[in-house]
Amino acid sequence: MKRVLLFSALAVVVCIGAAQAQIPDVRVENTKGETVSTATLAERGVPLIVTFWSTTCKPCIQELNAINDVLDEWREEAEFEVVAVSIDDARSASKARALAGGNGWDRFTVLYDKKTSIWRPTYSYSTARAGWSIPTWAIPRVSRRSI
Repeated sequence: MKRVLLFSALAVVVCIGAAQAQIPDVRVENTKGETVSTATLAERGVPLIVTFWSTTCKPCIQELNAINDVLDEWREEAEFEVVAVSIDDARSASKARALAGGNGWDRFTVLYDKKTSIWRPTYSYSTARAGWSIPTWAIPRVSRRSI
């Protein structure tokens, strides 16, 4: 069931056009508390699945746990990276870190976007009017070629 749910989510994302999203070049924190540039994500040269989450979003947490459960199986079929971006503000950042650590999300990149610098450009006015919210996925372009 989890596998069907996750593959369905991927198919929906591709169909709605999120596949052409661009990652804004901003500075956010990683799990070690270091400030990193999001531009380094595209330098990896592999497709990225970027998912936005918060500590108050139960579907987001369920989604990331499901991804974590099947990640090894997915990676046997394709080379890609998962980037989970917390949009919790500075007040909730420690809770977000504890949640990510407690759920064992160390097999993918977890970033903490306390100022929603990545979220705001990705979550545009048009998607807001369509009723979208988190969890939201984006599959950004990592080179000049489309994914």
